[in-house]
Amino acid sequence: MPPRDLTVSLAKLATKINSEHRLVRSAAGHMLKHALAAGDLLIEAKEQLPHGEWLPWFESNCPDISPRTAQVYMQLARNRFAIEANAQSAAHLSLAGALKLLAAEDDGIDKRQRRAERERELGARQLRCRSRSSA
Repeated sequence: MPPRDLTVSLAKLATKINSEHRLVRSAAGHMLKHALAAGDLLIEAKEQLPHGEWLPWFESNCPDISPRTAQVYMQLARNRFAIEANAQSAAHLSLAGALKLLAAEDDGIDKRQRRAERERELGARQLRCRSRSSA
C-alpha cells in the first residue's frame, strides 16, 4: 500500500487525468462541428462562383487551408446526415474517423441511389447557373 501522501497525490492525478480526457473528447466533437460548418461555407462560396473560378478564389481568400483540406470539409458537410445519424459516436469522431464512417456508409449504399443523388445535385447546380446567367 502506498504511503498516505502518495495516495492523495494519485487521487488528484486521477481527477486531472479524467478531466483532461473529457476535454480531449469534447475538443474532437468541436473539431468536427467546425469542419462541417467550414464545409457548408465552402460549398456556399463555390456555388456562387462561375465555373473555373473556384480554385483561384479559394487560393486567394483561404491561404491557410489546403485544397485537400477544403475537399475534406466539403465532403463531410455534403454527408452530414450520415455522420449525424451516428449520433452516439459523432460527438467523439475525429475528422479521419468521420471520413472512415462515410467510407463504410458509402459501401452500403446502392449505386443507383448514389447516382440519383448526384443527378439531383447536378440539376440544382444547373438551375442556379441558369438563374445567375439570366440575372
